[in-house]
Amino acid sequence: MEIRLEKINLHVEGSDIKPRSFNPTTGSCDLCFITEYTLDQGIECLKANSIQIIQGPVKRSGATSELMSVYFRDPDNNLIEFSNQL
Repeated sequence: MEIRLEKINLHVEGSDIKPRSFNPTTGSCDLCFITEYTLDQGIECLKANSIQIIQGPVKRSGATSELMSVYFRDPDNNLIEFSNQL
């Protein structure tokens, strides 16, 4: 199965985009990974490792296509999105 980085979202200070960086400052970002694994497989993995889902599954616009996405935070509180292309 392939997993690839799809996009990096840069945040603008004062922006109301959600979900967003844990501590949004100018230049902070989140990462979006596109995977061939199903979202259900990813959610099972997150739950098995006691990782809290912040949001999702939700429909989003990706850099090249519509996505179905799940959001969570890494140990450093960076926002991570994993997605399937629709």
